[in-house]
Amino acid sequence: MKQLLTFAALALSLTATQASALELENVRTILPRSVAAQFCPGGSQPAYVPMAYQGMTGNEICAANQNGPKSCVAAKFMAIKVDNTYSIWTPADVSCSTPVVGAWPWGRMQLKPDVLESQWAHPDLHIICCQ
Repeated sequence: MKQLLTFAALALSLTATQASALELENVRTILPRSVAAQFCPGGSQPAYVPMAYQGMTGNEICAANQNGPKSCVAAKFMAIKVDNTYSIWTPADVSCSTPVVGAWPWGRMQLKPDVLESQWAHPDLHIICCQ
């Protein structure tokens, strides 16, 4: 029974991970690092967050940085519009202790159809800024 429950938990976890991965889109060509860096405060730098770190907090992401800055100073929200322009929306920024899925260069895809050109058709994301 214990093995069956362990297998069921593992299968559920794998399914959730796969679903999350399918909902993310790489936006590095639309929003390159040089642009993301402009939105990080006070000389901090945007972290490249691999898939394995999606769902972790900004603090955890920056602490794992292999090249320098270890402290999270901001998790800035950004949305990408259908015409590939981008916009920040400060009310959607989160604290460095909040888990983030869709951290740059990965964005959360919009999961409902949308025909309006004025709506967000590309993913939204958070830029994790480390210092």
